[in-house]
Amino acid sequence: MSMESTEMIMDTLETSFTQTKLVPEIHTKDEINEMFYGVCGEQEKNKEDFQMKLDEVYYPLNDSISWLTTCMEEMRQDIARIQRATDVSRPTWIDRRRQASIDNRLPASVDDNPPHSHTMKSQPDFHTREEIDQLVEGIYKALETTEERLDRRCDDIYFPMDLTISALTSKI
Repeated sequence: MSMESTEMIMDTLETSFTQTKLVPEIHTKDEINEMFYGVCGEQEKNKEDFQMKLDEVYYPLNDSISWLTTCMEEMRQDIARIQRATDVSRPTWIDRRRQASIDNRLPASVDDNPPHSHTMKSQPDFHTREEIDQLVEGIYKALETTEERLDRRCDDIYFPMDLTISALTSKI
């Protein structure tokens, strides 16, 4: 390519590119209001979507916690009933750890051959207070562990949502 042809190309390019000045886009008040309300409407839609997602997590979780609370209350009542039953059946004399009779676990029967002859081999219905206390302690430990797991799970769900809600409300 010759020098003349290069200069011609450069001149052509220079004339084809004209400087343009950027003019700010001017909007009417109605257009600005329309844009503003569009942004607000979108924000409201996002808020509703977020609330719906929050409800999808919160209500089942709340139902589970209510169910666990009900179970715990029923267990407390069962434990109290068991403790009252053992208090009533406990002998009041000094050697209360010894059984009052060797046949107190046998059902009263006219027949010498009762239909449930395996009752002697099965586990007795009598438990000491210490055994009941150990059972109750195990139940409470299991409930506490479950409650702690639920608390951690709720925190894992709640705090990110709270931060998101705070961020959304700060933008409004």
